[in-house]
Amino acid sequence: MRNAVLLLLAASFAACNTDPSKPAYWVDRLTSRSVQQRVDACRHLRLMKDAADGEKIVPLAKDEDPRVRQAAAEALGELGIKDAVPALDDAIDFSVGGGTDRETRAINEANGAIVQALGALGDPRAVPSVLKLLRSRDHFVKLAAVEALGQLRAPAAVEPLMAIATDENVEPFIAKKAVIALGRIADPRAVPAIEKMLFMERKGVSFYPEASFAVFEVGEPAVSPLLTLLAGKDPAMEKWAQDNSILPEAVYAKTAEVLGDVGDPRAEPILLEKLKYESPSDYKLLVRAKAAQALGRMRDAKAAKAVAALLPEPEGNVRDMYGQALVLIGSPEVLPELEKACAVGSWDARESSMHALSNLGTEKEIAFLQKLVSDEPARWMKECADDGNEAAACKTALDKHLKILEGHLARLEAVKACGKSVDCWIGKLKDPQGPVRERAAFELGRLGDPKAISPLLAALKDDDLDARFAENTAIGWLVSGSAAGKAQAKAAVNRLDQILTDEEGKLYYIKIDEDLKRLAAKLEKLARAS
Repeated sequence: MRNAVLLLLAASFAACNTDPSKPAYWVDRLTSRSVQQRVDACRHLRLMKDAADGEKIVPLAKDEDPRVRQAAAEALGELGIKDAVPALDDAIDFSVGGGTDRETRAINEANGAIVQALGALGDPRAVPSVLKLLRSRDHFVKLAAVEALGQLRAPAAVEPLMAIATDENVEPFIAKKAVIALGRIADPRAVPAIEKMLFMERKGVSFYPEASFAVFEVGEPAVSPLLTLLAGKDPAMEKWAQDNSILPEAVYAKTAEVLGDVGDPRAEPILLEKLKYESPSDYKLLVRAKAAQALGRMRDAKAAKAVAALLPEPEGNVRDMYGQALVLIGSPEVLPELEKACAVGSWDARESSMHALSNLGTEKEIAFLQKLVSDEPARWMKECADDGNEAAACKTALDKHLKILEGHLARLEAVKACGKSVDCWIGKLKDPQGPVRERAAFELGRLGDPKAISPLLAALKDDDLDARFAENTAIGWLVSGSAAGKAQAKAAVNRLDQILTDEEGKLYYIKIDEDLKRLAAKLEKLARAS
């Protein structure tokens, strides 16, 4: 009987090892004499997420064939096999050059995969070897080393990464990755390089998105120099900008925007001064607008009247930034100034003011906005004709304008329906109209009830980018606004990280996902503090 049981077990194991859908089948092939079978075994175990058998892949990290080493490294990194770090470290081939022949390419691809795995595994023992690969002549390996050092948060890498970031002969893509790595390491020594990269461009490529996020990650040590710069009290940096043909308006505008993202209250009086910025250049409007936006992000109620005084600006894009700032500040005292702005200027200028009014106004503004909507056809047709356009083209544009105005009215109708009811506004997050979802999110953020966090997180993958901005903003307000909100920071970070992963590389979401990324970083710090 016992022999029969053993035979049955042996038969079942044998059957299991002949089934390619089972990990055991591929574990057996890790020791195959065939290079291709060893490669396939590593890849299948990685795709099966078979961490239980991960240790059995470790010896292949030092396989004689670079293709196997590459496949093993990819599997070990993704499966999170931390005990593989010494083997991976030993497997790096430092003797290879930067050639294009098949063997050299294969060895460099293996090195790159090993470095990526070491970065993913996060073991500081790997830092010395990864640092050496910054000198690799293969761009893929060098890039992998830069990214891995950021993941490893290696202080020893700060100076080499600064040199890469600021070297004008380095490919812009690698320089961008160096700036990102410096942000992750968050060492104050990197601040001078990060500050300069806020304003640098090479071959038409801006490093501002990466550098501004690096400031956000480094925190206070990076903020203090920017406060000095915005106040006009950093002659050395101003001289550097002049020597590099960077306009002072560009310096002030970008600095204001970064400080608004960080939200340091020390910036408020300096930003208020920049609302009155004067220069012979038309770019002075950009400085004022970015200062206003920064004050809006900081919800500085003291700035509301000063920003509202700028609303007569005829430039539509600039007026739009003023209006958005007023919506974020949320002070109803500026509604009279917004109403005046809705009735003057070009279509773009008027519409941006109506957008702001409908995100801040109450049901009392419905009649006012209805009158503007009824007057708009005649007003637009004259404006369009005066600009030399054909009547048919003007009519086509009018139809689009009226659709936009319907959305503005819908926001105010939602206010009439919901008032201050949190439950009603939560329901409006599922409204088919994007403008209504936008207003719902802003209202939930202003009302301050943390029970709205979960529905806002559910709504956050909104295809209406105005609505998503409002949802993202409201989550930030609510999570940081109370102890009950802070308790939900981790769940919020997980949701934001998932969205960012899902949308990586999708052009439509690039700008809005920058806001999501900043919120995720802020909430991650909040979660750690809690």
